[in-house]
Amino acid sequence: MKFILLLICVFNEFSGDDILQGHVISVHNVDTRADCDEICADHPRCLSYNYQFETRSAEHSCEINDATGTMCPQDMKRARRYRYYEDQVNDLMN
Repeated sequence: MKFILLLICVFNEFSGDDILQGHVISVHNVDTRADCDEICADHPRCLSYNYQFETRSAEHSCEINDATGTMCPQDMKRARRYRYYEDQVNDLMN
């Protein structure tokens, strides 16, 4: 018998102008937020990410986090031009 593990990630914007600080494990330059979704979904330690939505260049910064704002609300900080996204499916399973 063969089993296939299907991982599903649903990233929702968690808060307006706040991002999670102090938990960034990698930073990537991406073209779209969907690229950041994919990077986070493929990274074994990613639980959330900060996405630079407003930039002067075509690329956006995608900061992969190993924690969530739900886990560490004290680490949510204001940041202009960024949005915070958290894996809602992972949060529901814990």
